[in-house]
Amino acid sequence: MSWLAANPPSASAWRDLVLRRGFAPLEDPAWREKAYAEMPENSRAKASAYLSEDHHTLAIREAGDWLYYELKNAPGIARPGAVVSRELWENLGVGWEAYSAFEAAALPILRTAENPVKKAGPWRDPRSIEY
Repeated sequence: MSWLAANPPSASAWRDLVLRRGFAPLEDPAWREKAYAEMPENSRAKASAYLSEDHHTLAIREAGDWLYYELKNAPGIARPGAVVSRELWENLGVGWEAYSAFEAAALPILRTAENPVKKAGPWRDPRSIEY
């Protein structure tokens, strides 16, 4: 147990899990500054992770800085770029506990536009020439 506490998941392990679950990094510096001010007070622990109440935003404390991720193509976001209020963050835990909690978290089901299906027409030889 002490090894798990001393060796939290690396940034690349988090990035792989987050990308696989459909999240993308939030890079906007102005948004990050506002979000940092809204993080809960007990979130200063190293390797802690928080998920927004609507499960559209993830915050991970890594090496003294916060990494923010947003669910791609999330239809339920009321205001794109809105900062999550302090009381709406769900604590996932610290280290590997947070990692496994995020992996098991139920995320919103996103509907994407399906590729249009071509209707079958009469067979035509692709080598034929029509004038």
